[in-house]
Amino acid sequence: YYDSISKVLNHYKVVYTYIPASVIKNTYNSRNNYFIIDQGSKQGIEDGMAVICPQGIVGVIINTSENYARGMSVLNSKFEITPYLPSIELRQGVIGWSGMDYNYVDLREVNRTEQIKKGMTVVTSNYSSIFPPNIPIGKVSHRIPWKC
Repeated sequence: YYDSISKVLNHYKVVYTYIPASVIKNTYNSRNNYFIIDQGSKQGIEDGMAVICPQGIVGVIINTSENYARGMSVLNSKFEITPYLPSIELRQGVIGWSGMDYNYVDLREVNRTEQIKKGMTVVTSNYSSIFPPNIPIGKVSHRIPWKC
């Protein structure tokens, strides 16, 4: 499947291929959560592929068999991605999960002078070699004040 997520870089056209799949198993209550999808190497799934859904990023494929694949969830302590905040054109920091609440991930390593505000949209940046740019990650829910 070819989608509209494409762009022209110099003289190369980048097109992303989408393979529909369903999650058949998912964990969200341990430190290193994972999911299993109903597509595998026979259907074109490979280790290192991004997994997204209409709401945003899901994770990355880490193991494949002929008809199934296992992915590292965004809710995994080892998952990290560089975000982009379009409203302030910020491509800085790291998104990662602290292992606490499965409804929230943390935005870390951002300069404290950046004007990040509640409600700002966070998407994937063009720095990722796995995820296409501008895939939703979430919205800023609150900012913790910087302390010495």
